Amino acid sequence: MNKIRKIDSSKTAPTDARGTWGPFTAGFEWDGNTGVNTAVGHVFTDKPGDLVAVATRYKASYVELFDDFLGDTLRTDIWGVFSGSDSQAVDPVVTATAGVSGTLSMVAGDDSTTTMAVNGTQINGDLNWKANQGELFFETRLKVSAITNIVLFAGFTDQVAALEMPFTLSGTTLTSNATNAVGFLFDTGATTDDFWGQGVAADTDASQISTSTAPVADTFIRLGVKVASDGEATYFINGTQVGTAQASAVTATVAIAPVIAFFTESAASATATVDYIVVSQGR
Repeated sequence: MNKIRKIDSSKTAPTDARGTWGPFTAGFEWDGNTGVNTAVGHVFTDKPGDLVAVATRYKASYVELFDDFLGDTLRTDIWGVFSGSDSQAVDPVVTATAGVSGTLSMVAGDDSTTTMAVNGTQINGDLNWKANQGELFFETRLKVSAITNIVLFAGFTDQVAALEMPFTLSGTTLTSNATNAVGFLFDTGATTDDFWGQGVAADTDASQISTSTAPVADTFIRLGVKVASDGEATYFINGTQVGTAQASAVTATVAIAPVIAFFTESAASATATVDYIVVSQGR
């Protein structure tokens, strides 16, 4: 996850830190100062318990979903799963790793009909998230077994009823299958095989954001997207912002769900391994 940064309590309040560095990046380190940014209502005394109280109120201001895929069974009360018609494509499953962390395995099909409907695999949450709640955030850490002939999307989408790749990219031609979605797209059918920050708001595509970053086969990478209350998206790879902010990335008032969608564009299977998914927003 992103780096935990010290908050100098003489200058910065917890909410200020979250707004500056984005959700899931700010931590607390008690420095013994008193009178924390009283203008925004955060006041410490010299009692450590006051810090705990402020931290608790701060955390309670946000809705958060974090799944590290521990155990040996996927939480089906949280996640929906879909897979294509090819027998090689299977519903995402938790992979038990002898108690050392946990991962989700997403195996794509190997049929010569190289579509999401045939070779696809998908995990998604529910439509519990809206940008207008404030500080909407998605992050995942994942890797893919191959970086040829695949399509991968990680972020938010507006439907949870069926298998669907929110976007595809052929050459420089974007196809939006979602009406509202925002996140990272990697499509080896593109002219440039990098991760692209992509959004669509009420069927209007946002300008693509170049990350100038490509995945490396079988190597974990962290992908994060922060969406402001007006629908503007900012993208992060391994905790560092990539590209510029993307205006009108998604309709702020539309309910969306976290999703990872994956399929192969050749008659060869591939696997995406997901370490965790975290989502948060204002309460």
